[in-house]
Amino acid sequence: MNEERPREAVETLSSATTAGTGRLRSLLLTTAVALIVTVGGWQLLSREQISLSDIPTPPARATAAVSELLQHQYAALTESPSKADLWGNYAMGLMQHEFFSEALICFGTAEKLDTNDPRWPYLSGVILEQQSTEQALLAFRRSFGKRPTNVPTRLRVISAEIALGNLEVAAKEISDVLNSFPGQQQAWLLRLQLMRLQGAEADSLDIIRRASEVGANSRELLLEASRLALMQRHTNAVALLTEQAKQVAPMSNAADPWMDLVRTFDASGAIAAIEADRMRAEGRIAAAKDKLISLVSSQPDQSRPALNLALSLLDEGRVAEASLQLQDLRERFPSDPLIRFHTGVLFSQQNRVDEALQELEQCLHFKPDYGAARSLSGWLRQQQGDHEQALREYQRAIIDEPASIPIRVMCLELLRALDREEEHRQLLQDSAPLFMTEASADDPELQKYRQQLVDLQTSANEPDSSVSPDTENGDD
Repeated sequence: MNEERPREAVETLSSATTAGTGRLRSLLLTTAVALIVTVGGWQLLSREQISLSDIPTPPARATAAVSELLQHQYAALTESPSKADLWGNYAMGLMQHEFFSEALICFGTAEKLDTNDPRWPYLSGVILEQQSTEQALLAFRRSFGKRPTNVPTRLRVISAEIALGNLEVAAKEISDVLNSFPGQQQAWLLRLQLMRLQGAEADSLDIIRRASEVGANSRELLLEASRLALMQRHTNAVALLTEQAKQVAPMSNAADPWMDLVRTFDASGAIAAIEADRMRAEGRIAAAKDKLISLVSSQPDQSRPALNLALSLLDEGRVAEASLQLQDLRERFPSDPLIRFHTGVLFSQQNRVDEALQELEQCLHFKPDYGAARSLSGWLRQQQGDHEQALREYQRAIIDEPASIPIRVMCLELLRALDREEEHRQLLQDSAPLFMTEASADDPELQKYRQQLVDLQTSANEPDSSVSPDTENGDD
């Protein structure tokens, strides 16, 4: 919509009125009416085209608190269906609570009503990333055209181009971003990923040095550089980069104001629950518990706040209270696998092995690919002496969670205890790249497992002492 030309015409016609001729006054009146139609025509046309039946009704499956929010937004929209912001607000409420199909409809209408607002195609693209990369890229490109300076849009464009195999286009986009924002960490990470996909021969250590010079330094960057070095078989660089990654903080979340805006529409308690989880992880147990108590009160139909409250009670050593909370949750949410899992964990800690196994069996009934539950079941069966069943559980858990180092190590140790050396070597060989390229340096338990993998690898590479030098040389 070109607003400059109508404005110019109005100003010209306004000046002309000073001439005072009746002909010009008549011309002014006629043209002004035409301009009202021109400027307001899209709005008027949209108002005529929009039917209340076009507005998705709040999904019936929404919880009470979420339904209240969506009903409020829906009512406001039905009162003024020609307002793009109301369509966008309703879409963001739907998106935050994972009603994606309905959200896409609303974002699409908001974009048609206000073709200059870059938020609506951007948020459509975020949803479409999980459905169709091609469609997501088109949406991000539309948003980019409306506001080329928005860095999150450019980064999502690059990620989509890489996913679609448009590597040269992605490389140019990354260079453009880094020329404008040389310290943008996500852009450096994408550059390293792209180089690995292209099979580049660039010096990974030099790339990390250049990134650090402009303030881009994070664990993720170092690990991605180690992957590039591993692909190039630069083992010394892999070891150095992996070791450095243990000393560097993880990448902070990039600012994304439009996604932050979506989160302000949360009525499910999810954002508050995430904050409470972060408090627990930081050791702020009392503050986390206070937030969770509030959530349990405001969200009685949700299991997660109550479950996290039980876990916070366990953190404080209040086992009896936590047990009662878990028992209540099992009765109210009998098919929730996470509740079953944590109950199984508690029973295992109390040495109630049979009851723990029963809870884990129920957990796996409702979520068969729950690797953590299956590995705990394997460990308990191993303690009971049922090594074959334990091994089967570990092997299935590895399939369910292939990136879990602790599960692999438990399986490796059991294979060694059972003298299953060939299977042990094979799993060790499969696990070594994961050990070299993934890091959770702040987790001391995982550091211990990594060292065990190093020891196992060293042991596997040692010559068999039972074979004499003469035999190795082919002598009788």
